[in-house]
Amino acid sequence: MPLKQPKRLCLGRWVVSASVLGACAGAPNVALADDGPLRALENMGNASPTITAVTVGSVLTANLSFTLIGLRDAIRGQSSEDALYGVQLGMSGLQAVGFLAAPFAFDIDNWGEGETLLMLLPAQAFSAMLTTHAVWSLTSEPIDPASRLGVSALIGVNSAFTSIALGSLADERWAPFEVSIAEIAHSCLSISLSSERIANDSEHGGAWGAVLGWSIFGLAHGVGSFLVEMPGSRVSQVDDAPALGALEVAPFIKPFAGGLVVGLVGGEL
Repeated sequence: MPLKQPKRLCLGRWVVSASVLGACAGAPNVALADDGPLRALENMGNASPTITAVTVGSVLTANLSFTLIGLRDAIRGQSSEDALYGVQLGMSGLQAVGFLAAPFAFDIDNWGEGETLLMLLPAQAFSAMLTTHAVWSLTSEPIDPASRLGVSALIGVNSAFTSIALGSLADERWAPFEVSIAEIAHSCLSISLSSERIANDSEHGGAWGAVLGWSIFGLAHGVGSFLVEMPGSRVSQVDDAPALGALEVAPFIKPFAGGLVVGLVGGEL
C-alpha cells in the first residue's frame, strides 16, 4: 500500500500548481501564433523575457515531473495520491484545451516548415496524454498503472493527429505533408496494437474496437494528406479539399481470423 504523503506536501503541490497557472495567465497577450509558435515565443520574449522564461520553464518542468512520476508508478505498480493527479489535471487540462484548439484558431498552413510536426504536435500529444492519465487515474484505480500510462499515451497521440486533421478540414485543407507521414506511421502501429488487443483482450474488446476505428480514420486522412500535399502532386488543392474519389489510391483494411491486413489499393474509387 503506498505511503501517504504529509498534508503540507500535498498543500505545497497545489501552491506550486497555482503559481505556475498564474504565470501562464500572466503571459503577455502578444503570444499570437498566426505566424507560427516560434514567432509567438519571440514576441513574448521581446515583450517580457522574465515572464516568458518563467512560464515556459515552469510548464516544461511540471510536465516532465508528472511524466517521470507516471513512469515511476508504472514500474512500481502503484498509484500516487489523488491530490497529485488533481494537480496534474489542473496543469495539463488547460494546456490540452489550448493546444488542441490551435489548428482551429490559426492557419497552420502558414506556419514555418516543421513547426506543426516538431512543436504543435508534441505539445498536443503530451498535454492530452497527461490529461487522460490524470482523469483515468482519478476514476479507475483498479487499472494497472503501466497499462493506464501506455493507453493514455496512445490516446494523446491520436488526439493530436485528430485535432490537426479536423482543424485542417475545417479550413478546407489537408494536413501538412510532413504531418501526414507521421500520421500514417502512427496509425499503422495503432491499428496493429488495437487489433492484437481485440484478439487477446476480450474483456476490453469494445474499447479497443473504438481505438481501431479511430486509427483507421487517422490512416485514411494521413494517406489523403500525403497524396495531396506531397511535392509535385497532381491533385489540385487551390480552394477546396479534393473529394476522396479524386485520389488514385485508398486505404485497404481487411480483418481475418488472425488479425488485420492494412495497406493501399489503387484505381478510381
